[in-house]
Amino acid sequence: MQLEIKFEQSNTKIDVEFDSVNYVSDGGFERGYEQGYNKGYDEGYANGESESGGNIWQYVATVSFAGIKFPDDYELVLKLPSLTDSISSMIRGAGGLKKIKLIASVTKYAVNMWHAFSGVSTVETIDLTEFYCEKIGRFESAFASDVALSEILGQLNLTTATNLAQAFNRTVKLVTVSFVEKSIFLDISFADSPLLSTESIQSIIDGLADLTGQTAKTLTLHTEVKAKLTDEQIATITSKNWNLA
Repeated sequence: MQLEIKFEQSNTKIDVEFDSVNYVSDGGFERGYEQGYNKGYDEGYANGESESGGNIWQYVATVSFAGIKFPDDYELVLKLPSLTDSISSMIRGAGGLKKIKLIASVTKYAVNMWHAFSGVSTVETIDLTEFYCEKIGRFESAFASDVALSEILGQLNLTTATNLAQAFNRTVKLVTVSFVEKSIFLDISFADSPLLSTESIQSIIDGLADLTGQTAKTLTLHTEVKAKLTDEQIATITSKNWNLA
């Protein structure tokens, strides 16, 4: 599969937008990306010619596959450059995907993730085990309307997140999700997720920051999940100054 790539340069950063699955262009320089994005990331520059004299991918700041229709049951692996500062709407509304795996190590920027994977109605697994970023910024609607999503692999660290609204809205089949302990500081809702595993429920509770002496926040769970909570778990939630809804 091959992709059309658009590069938009601003100072030392380049935004990349994937619009179709027909051909590859970087604004005039044709590339030998025989196998699409991943081939291009690893080898495309070496196979092409450019006046820049450097690896253009090191300057990429954002990447987007929003609205792309992939082949059915496609497993997408994205290796993101270290300058990535936003994956917002990156795969929003894409079709055909069964699994998404992100690989990155971002240390210079807070990575915004709002709507990053939202509306990908076919995806079952999102693998973030090799997605490392020191800080997460906006996180609202990150997985919203992923109605087939069963598992999110890798721990989510939301310590620096600025907005969690509707992050898990309509994730009706979500079973597996985990969080870094004490990293959730904002209202968070799993109201649409009745299938959360025992391990996931405990990880959510462990992920709640201790807000003693601060303004209370609210953890919202599906009624079926709330019914499974032990007295000890409820006591832990309230002892951290969290409301349970």
